[in-house]
Amino acid sequence: MNIKLNYNEEERLVENKKEEMRKKADHNKFETLICFKVIMLCTLLIPIFISFGSGSLYGKLLPSFLSLLAGAITAWVQLRKPQELWKIYRTAQRRMETELEKYQFEIGDYESEEKHKNKLLVEKVIEISEETHEKWSKHLPSPGELKNTVSAKN
Repeated sequence: MNIKLNYNEEERLVENKKEEMRKKADHNKFETLICFKVIMLCTLLIPIFISFGSGSLYGKLLPSFLSLLAGAITAWVQLRKPQELWKIYRTAQRRMETELEKYQFEIGDYESEEKHKNKLLVEKVIEISEETHEKWSKHLPSPGELKNTVSAKN
């Protein structure tokens, strides 16, 4: 948490970009953890219901539903890869935080005149954003991968 109250235009840009990356990382972290918990819970409950469930509802239907749910969520996690996106966005957030701290304390490349260091900060943050987008776009499934996923389920 920053305690600095007066940000210049460049610092506000970094704070906005950093907050954007934090929100995306938090969303993907939440999605990852929920998916893994549901998959684990379903796969642990299936044998219990099969072993101790009496009747069709608890002995067959509920385990089948849990298996279907675990399989669908597993496919979603493998296709979307939220754990990778979580890592990508959190890394970008941390890199932006580091650049902002170097800028504010005039460390390294930021030991120059105000005008130069302002441009350098914006340039580095834009570069981090572009690299993050490139990494994100590599995780998008291609039409061929989507087709293979759909045909594998049939």
